[in-house]
Amino acid sequence: MTLTSRVDNAMTIKVICEMFFAELLNNEKLVLLKQQNRLSNSWMDKVLKRSANSKVKNWNSRLLGHA
Repeated sequence: MTLTSRVDNAMTIKVICEMFFAELLNNEKLVLLKQQNRLSNSWMDKVLKRSANSKVKNWNSRLLGHA
């Protein structure tokens, strides 16, 4: 197997997940994620929304069930 091309600003899935899920409102990391041209549309939408709103969606009801 031969690598034929490489994206200039490529990130591994591990790095992207760490940036998005572990460093929730780190604007510097969000800027780096916005520069990823291979990020899926749905992920990019979430990055853009988080960056614009400076909010992280509350998942407690989904994780813990409705009160």
